[in-house]
Amino acid sequence: MKSYTLLLINDTQLVEASATRLRCYNREGQLLASRPEGAKLLAYNPATDAVRYLVRPKEEGGNCTFLDWHWQTGAIEDIGLGSIWTHCCAFDGKGNFAHGGDWEDGGYWGGIDSTGQTVGGGSSMPVLCSMAFSPDGGARQGFQIN
Repeated sequence: MKSYTLLLINDTQLVEASATRLRCYNREGQLLASRPEGAKLLAYNPATDAVRYLVRPKEEGGNCTFLDWHWQTGAIEDIGLGSIWTHCCAFDGKGNFAHGGDWEDGGYWGGIDSTGQTVGGGSSMPVLCSMAFSPDGGARQGFQIN
Protein backbone atom coordinates (compact mmCIF):
# COMPACT_ATOMS: atom_id res chain seq x y z
CA MET A 1 0.00 0.00 0.00
CA LYS A 2 1.40 3.40 -0.99
CA SER A 3 1.57 6.25 1.51
CA TYR A 4 1.09 9.86 0.39
CA THR A 5 1.53 13.24 2.01
CA LEU A 6 -0.51 16.17 0.71
CA LEU A 7 0.25 19.86 1.13
CA LEU A 8 -2.26 22.53 0.13
CA ILE A 9 -0.22 25.58 -0.91
CA ASN A 10 -3.20 27.78 -1.69
CA ASP A 11 -6.67 27.53 -3.19
CA THR A 12 -5.30 26.43 -6.55
CA GLN A 13 -2.17 24.37 -5.87
CA LEU A 14 -1.57 21.06 -4.13
CA VAL A 15 1.68 19.16 -3.64
CA GLU A 16 1.59 15.38 -3.34
CA ALA A 17 4.58 13.44 -2.02
CA SER A 18 5.10 9.70 -2.01
CA ALA A 19 8.10 7.58 -1.16
CA THR A 20 9.34 7.92 -4.73
CA ARG A 21 8.09 11.22 -6.20
CA LEU A 22 7.02 14.83 -5.58
CA ARG A 23 4.24 16.31 -7.73
CA CYS A 24 2.46 19.65 -7.83
CA TYR A 25 -1.11 19.85 -9.19
CA ASN A 26 -3.58 22.62 -9.82
CA ARG A 27 -7.15 22.49 -8.59
CA GLU A 28 -8.29 20.80 -11.78
CA GLY A 29 -5.85 17.96 -11.23
CA GLN A 30 -3.41 18.99 -13.95
CA LEU A 31 0.23 18.19 -13.19
CA LEU A 32 2.22 21.43 -12.92
CA ALA A 33 5.62 20.10 -11.87
CA SER A 34 7.26 16.89 -10.72
CA ARG A 35 10.45 15.73 -9.00
CA PRO A 36 11.86 12.19 -9.11
CA GLU A 37 12.65 11.91 -5.39
CA GLY A 38 10.46 10.91 -2.50
CA ALA A 39 9.86 13.15 0.47
CA LYS A 40 8.22 13.45 3.83
CA LEU A 41 7.17 16.23 6.21
CA LEU A 42 6.27 18.81 3.60
CA ALA A 43 5.87 22.51 4.39
CA TYR A 44 5.34 25.55 2.20
CA ASN A 45 7.67 28.46 2.88
CA PRO A 46 5.90 31.59 1.59
CA ALA A 47 9.02 33.73 1.94
CA THR A 48 10.85 31.76 -0.74
CA ASP A 49 7.84 30.29 -2.56
CA ALA A 50 9.36 26.85 -2.03
CA VAL A 51 8.20 23.51 -0.70
CA ARG A 52 10.53 22.52 2.15
CA TYR A 53 10.83 18.82 2.91
CA LEU A 54 13.01 16.00 4.06
CA VAL A 55 14.16 13.91 1.14
CA ARG A 56 13.95 10.23 1.92
CA PRO A 57 17.25 8.37 2.19
CA LYS A 58 18.10 5.92 -0.58
CA GLU A 59 19.28 3.28 1.87
CA GLU A 60 17.15 1.89 4.65
CA GLY A 61 17.94 3.56 7.97
CA GLY A 62 19.88 6.37 6.27
CA ASN A 63 19.70 10.05 7.03
CA CYS A 64 17.11 12.43 5.59
CA THR A 65 18.32 15.66 3.97
CA PHE A 66 16.69 19.10 4.08
CA LEU A 67 15.77 20.48 0.63
CA ASP A 68 13.70 23.33 -0.79
CA TRP A 69 11.81 22.69 -4.03
CA HIS A 70 11.15 25.87 -5.97
CA TRP A 71 8.62 24.05 -8.07
CA GLN A 72 7.77 27.02 -10.33
CA THR A 73 11.36 27.06 -11.61
CA GLY A 74 12.07 23.37 -11.08
CA ALA A 75 15.13 24.19 -8.96
CA ILE A 76 16.08 22.15 -5.91
CA GLU A 77 18.11 23.92 -3.23
CA ASP A 78 20.05 22.13 -0.55
CA ILE A 79 19.67 24.61 2.27
CA GLY A 80 22.85 23.38 3.92
CA LEU A 81 21.33 22.19 7.17
CA GLY A 82 22.84 18.73 7.06
CA SER A 83 21.06 15.45 7.55
CA ILE A 84 18.92 14.10 10.31
CA TRP A 85 17.81 10.72 11.54
CA THR A 86 15.19 10.94 14.25
CA HIS A 87 12.05 9.28 15.50
CA CYS A 88 10.21 12.50 16.19
CA CYS A 89 10.05 15.45 13.82
CA ALA A 90 7.58 17.79 12.14
CA PHE A 91 7.23 20.82 9.90
CA ASP A 92 4.68 23.55 10.29
CA GLY A 93 3.06 25.39 7.39
CA LYS A 94 5.65 28.17 7.34
CA GLY A 95 8.60 25.86 6.81
CA ASN A 96 9.73 25.74 10.44
CA PHE A 97 11.14 22.36 11.39
CA ALA A 98 11.39 20.73 14.82
CA HIS A 99 12.96 17.47 15.81
CA GLY A 100 13.49 15.52 18.97
CA GLY A 101 15.72 12.69 20.00
CA ASP A 102 14.89 9.71 22.14
CA TRP A 103 16.97 7.98 24.81
CA GLU A 104 19.39 6.68 22.17
CA ASP A 105 20.26 10.28 21.31
CA GLY A 106 20.59 11.44 24.90
CA GLY A 107 17.29 13.34 24.78
CA TYR A 108 17.11 16.71 23.03
CA TRP A 109 14.81 18.93 21.07
CA GLY A 110 15.70 21.44 18.43
CA GLY A 111 14.55 23.05 15.28
CA ILE A 112 15.19 25.19 12.25
CA ASP A 113 12.94 28.12 11.49
CA SER A 114 11.77 29.12 8.04
CA THR A 115 14.68 31.54 7.63
CA GLY A 116 17.27 28.83 8.31
CA GLN A 117 18.05 29.88 11.90
CA THR A 118 18.84 26.93 14.16
CA VAL A 119 17.18 26.68 17.55
CA GLY A 120 17.75 23.95 20.08
CA GLY A 121 17.84 22.77 23.60
CA GLY A 122 18.69 19.84 25.78
CA SER A 123 16.23 17.78 27.71
CA SER A 124 16.48 16.17 31.10
CA MET A 125 13.87 13.67 30.00
CA PRO A 126 14.78 11.02 27.46
CA VAL A 127 11.81 10.88 25.09
CA LEU A 128 10.29 13.67 23.06
CA CYS A 129 6.73 13.05 22.00
CA SER A 130 5.75 16.23 20.16
CA MET A 131 6.78 19.72 19.15
CA ALA A 132 4.74 22.85 18.58
CA PHE A 133 5.16 26.25 16.95
CA SER A 134 3.24 29.43 17.59
CA PRO A 135 1.08 30.58 14.64
CA ASP A 136 3.77 33.05 13.52
CA GLY A 137 6.48 30.38 13.79
CA GLY A 138 8.28 32.34 16.48
CA ALA A 139 7.98 30.19 19.57
CA ARG A 140 9.01 26.56 19.78
CA GLN A 141 8.32 24.05 22.49
CA GLY A 142 9.26 20.47 23.15
CA PHE A 143 7.00 18.26 25.18
CA GLN A 144 8.61 15.37 27.02
CA ILE A 145 7.39 12.14 28.50
CA ASN A 146 9.13 9.70 30.81
